[in-house]
Amino acid sequence: MILHILGLAESLMNYEPSDRFLHRLNPLTKMAIFLVVVIGGMYISSPTFPWWLSFLMTVALVLLAVSGGVPLKKELQLRGGYVLAIVLVIFLGNLIFARGGEADYGTGQEPAVYLSIPPFIYISSISLNFAVAKTLFILNSIIIVIIILKSTRLSDLSHSMQTVGVPYPVAMLTSTSLRCVPMVTDGLLIVYNAQRARGFEMDKGSIGARLRQWKALLTPLMLVLLKWVDLMSIVFQSRGLDFTSRPRTRLRRVPFGPADAVITFVALGGMVAFIVLHRMGTFTFQLG
Repeated sequence: MILHILGLAESLMNYEPSDRFLHRLNPLTKMAIFLVVVIGGMYISSPTFPWWLSFLMTVALVLLAVSGGVPLKKELQLRGGYVLAIVLVIFLGNLIFARGGEADYGTGQEPAVYLSIPPFIYISSISLNFAVAKTLFILNSIIIVIIILKSTRLSDLSHSMQTVGVPYPVAMLTSTSLRCVPMVTDGLLIVYNAQRARGFEMDKGSIGARLRQWKALLTPLMLVLLKWVDLMSIVFQSRGLDFTSRPRTRLRRVPFGPADAVITFVALGGMVAFIVLHRMGTFTFQLG
């Protein structure tokens, strides 16, 4: 199951060329949307907000991904069961360990208690609302990362970060670190297939034995990754990666057009206005 999940992560995090509008947007615009999803999503996933606000953000991101050419539908058809299992595990973890039965968190509402097993498990209407919202927040964060990686060349992301004053080494390392996610997946799959060719079997034995077998995967995986890091350091040196501020030229430029300006302003401005108006008490939400 773990390897299927890693395969899903690898396929969803590799750049896929297209001429859809998501691919034409400036990477800074996508980073603005990322900030809205993370910061705004963290804000509305608190116990004082209803879960449907986070769900609306999920729907918006799914529509953005599908209309922008990100193949979420294809991946869900192939591995939808694993995605559902991951979401259920996250939800149950948030539900069991979420606080909210012993206090109203300033909502002014008396929570309805559904299950109480002291001292840790206390499931109420507020903790259930919080668990759903927090699960959707984690799901939204994953979706927006997938959208950025599937529709953005990492070299474009690095260049766009430099245009707003980010030093070249920082921008280069940031974009490269995103590429390391599928790279680690590739390394684990290579080691796993090599061990299977030697007769290694992880699907037999007790749970404890299967966990101990992971040592046979992780040890060579670390050696593979260290070798790749050494090769990457040589590549960085050949590309002039240093901490000097000398200007660098680039053949391909990604313009920041009117559509990027409008989307960035609406996204960031709308998030700031929402938070400020809510903190001022201009509008409130009722749970349930």
